[in-house]
Amino acid sequence: MVSGQAPGHAEHRTVYVIAGGAPIYVASFDHVGKNQPVTNVSLAAIHNSGGTGVWNRLRKFPANGTLLSGQAPGHAEHGTVYVIAGGAPIYVTSFDHVGKNQPVTNVSLAAIHNSGGTGVWNRLRKFPANGTLLSGQAPGHAEHGTVYVIAGGAPIYVTSFDHVGKNQPVTNVSLAAIHNSGGTGVWNRLRKFPANGTLLSGQAPGHAEHGTVYVIAGGAPIYVTSFDHVGKNQPVTNVSLAAIHNSGGTGVWNRLRRRPADGTVVSGQAPGKAGHGTVFVIAGGAPICVYNWANIGGSRTATNIDLVATENAGKSGRWQYLSYYPVDGTILLGYGSSKYYHVSKGRPQELPSPTPSEKGRAVAVDQQAIDRAGQPLTHLLGPQSAGGGTGPSDETTPAGGSSFGS
Repeated sequence: MVSGQAPGHAEHRTVYVIAGGAPIYVASFDHVGKNQPVTNVSLAAIHNSGGTGVWNRLRKFPANGTLLSGQAPGHAEHGTVYVIAGGAPIYVTSFDHVGKNQPVTNVSLAAIHNSGGTGVWNRLRKFPANGTLLSGQAPGHAEHGTVYVIAGGAPIYVTSFDHVGKNQPVTNVSLAAIHNSGGTGVWNRLRKFPANGTLLSGQAPGHAEHGTVYVIAGGAPIYVTSFDHVGKNQPVTNVSLAAIHNSGGTGVWNRLRRRPADGTVVSGQAPGKAGHGTVFVIAGGAPICVYNWANIGGSRTATNIDLVATENAGKSGRWQYLSYYPVDGTILLGYGSSKYYHVSKGRPQELPSPTPSEKGRAVAVDQQAIDRAGQPLTHLLGPQSAGGGTGPSDETTPAGGSSFGS
């Protein structure tokens, strides 16, 4: 154990226990054993851990494979064990999964709970770093030994090491941690789906789509034609292209959605192109135009996607992760109007008496998009003419779609 010394500093005399080469904050000596010797060190050595030169004698985060036991007598999670992967603590259900007779370091459970924090809590990550490789261990299970690469906090199945880089270290974790990713309590150190804005590159040497890049929006991979549309100099994580192609599947494939979750807000980016900056809300897999933030209840965080992906939505191949029109059966709520609509073959039809179930699964969208159905950016078809054909509004030039907020 070490005590960081810096008289006058708010963290002067804070105590840390070394685990896997990194200093982990100790909230109470009860958590690490009373009457243990403590060595005074410069607090700057703690703050600069993971650095170079004179600062390279402490790691920023514990080494992969380090085992921690979270200590907090009386707490329901007292004594729970975690294995470090990519700087984050992943819950272990059995020592059989990480190697028996491995040393375990006691740490304050609070350090686990506050991982990813600032100040004294910044020596554990909330989620493993992008590119971290995990192997799910559960002897006898059909998925025992399956390998995953972390992207945006979520484990994405790897079909070949050729896709993520050979000779990369792999950390054994309990397969249950993969299966319960996105959960609460001990399971909240892996995401169910990658975070919005995560960039993936689908790897499959020899395939026509090898190297294609996607941005995550609402859990789904949306094809990117140019880094100018999602932000230059962003990190990109290599994944198996098969994980993209099988998104929305079951078993090992269930860590990417087929299409973005309902209610996801995206902004279509294509500098210099008409429609650049248009905001959409996803409903039934389709991007529905938002003409003003007030029309959906106020501003929200929007994920930048490629505007070209919205224009090619519904096509095959790399474009298939957005629908052009909402899938049949989607229920829309015109925000502020209290009107509910059932979408059939791309057309919203008002429901005079929606059921509680229909209300419960309705997606709030801009009422103007429904009123302007038939204009391209709405991604809704207009009403049919009396003769059963398509009404004239289906080919109307969008009004306001490219000038968001008007």
